[in-house]
Amino acid sequence: MTVVLPVVAALLTLTGCVGRMGPVLARPPERSPVVGECATTDIGVAGALDEQPKITLPTDCAPPTVLLAQDLEKGKGPRALPHAELSVSYVLITWSSGEKLDGTWSGNNTLPISVSLSNLRDSGWIRYWDEGLLGIRAGGRRLIVVPVAAANTKMGSGTTTSGETLVFVVDAISITPR
Repeated sequence: MTVVLPVVAALLTLTGCVGRMGPVLARPPERSPVVGECATTDIGVAGALDEQPKITLPTDCAPPTVLLAQDLEKGKGPRALPHAELSVSYVLITWSSGEKLDGTWSGNNTLPISVSLSNLRDSGWIRYWDEGLLGIRAGGRRLIVVPVAAANTKMGSGTTTSGETLVFVVDAISITPR
């Protein structure tokens, strides 16, 4: 009994500290645990923040089978937590062809969209879009790779992403906590 009380007290203290620090955000990994699969660092992304990026996919590794994400530019603004409203610009390409499937950039112009992280995995976007954006800071750019198993959906434009590994580059323009 004398050993249990100090352990319980320590756990309660630790729990209280974690609660005061706020939620811990687990960003998806940058590297797949599967040998031979590409990592985010294998994908080339060129272009400045607020400009349409050029994405170069590797040919010497397999598409990832797990969700991957990497901050290409760390923002300094608010962090995207659950229930936040985001204004983002993005480009989406397919792994199989490297061709642009969707996005907010048209030439050098961008028409940002609003996104809500209110219902993780149920935003109406591609599965794992929310998890990939969680924790991004306003003013940041993130690379998100959605594996083929999670990308089966119909997008607003009517385009079906079935059978594709998807690659997003997202610029977080603003984030409004809720």
